Amino acid sequence: MSKSVTVKKILLVSGLGNPYPYLKTRHNMGQMLLDELVPQSDFTIHPKHTNVSLQVNRDYPNVIFMKNLNYMNISGNALIPCWKSYLNKYSNPSQYKIENLVIYDELEKEVGKYQLRYGKVSSRGHNGLRNIVNGFGNEFYRLGVGIGRPGNEKGKGNIADWVLSEVTDQDLEVIKWEVVPKIKEIIDELRK
Repeated sequence: MSKSVTVKKILLVSGLGNPYPYLKTRHNMGQMLLDELVPQSDFTIHPKHTNVSLQVNRDYPNVIFMKNLNYMNISGNALIPCWKSYLNKYSNPSQYKIENLVIYDELEKEVGKYQLRYGKVSSRGHNGLRNIVNGFGNEFYRLGVGIGRPGNEKGKGNIADWVLSEVTDQDLEVIKWEVVPKIKEIIDELRK
């Protein structure tokens, strides 16, 4: 009689962002959302990958939360070596399955909206995602959380100024009450 083996799924959830003084900006949406999901104070510097802080939280079994500590446009330079260390550590596919979820700011979605995508899809001009794809490939989930576009309905305005401007309190409330619960559901589904 053969014994059935249960494959343990591990989900690496990475929030993209920039270091100080950009912590409260729209471009830091990925990391701001991680702070809503798990206590910010519990993030610690990875012992081997010092450009990454991480946290394991008992409310999310088999999930490891990560933040890049360098600039957005080179997010992959920090995250990819850390991801690869987990892929190597849990390399037996009959025992483990590792999935990556990257949470980032999405210009193409209005505040309060989000989109989950996987595989070979456009980075939509997001340099942090592009850096990850160039170094890791396309085999990861992307969760774009809407920050909207600057200016009027036609999308006019300076994108760089927009993404580096602070998120309004009103937008933070929308994100906290409308987006965070949905992200929790997505994480729960992906870790099954």
